[in-house]
Amino acid sequence: MMSPSWDAVLLSGRSASILCPYDLDGLDAQAIADAQATHPVLIDRTGPRE
Repeated sequence: MMSPSWDAVLLSGRSASILCPYDLDGLDAQAIADAQATHPVLIDRTGPRE
C-alpha cells in the first residue's frame, strides 16, 4: 500500500500553484522534454511558452 505524497496531504482541499524552476541551459533535451510533458504551464523570462 502506497502512502499519499506530502503535497497531496498538505494541499488537500486547497487551491495552490507550485513553481518548479528549471535551468534550461543546464539540462539535456530529454529532461526538458520530460518537464514539458508533465507541467501544464511553462514560463520563461519572456512569459508563457506555447
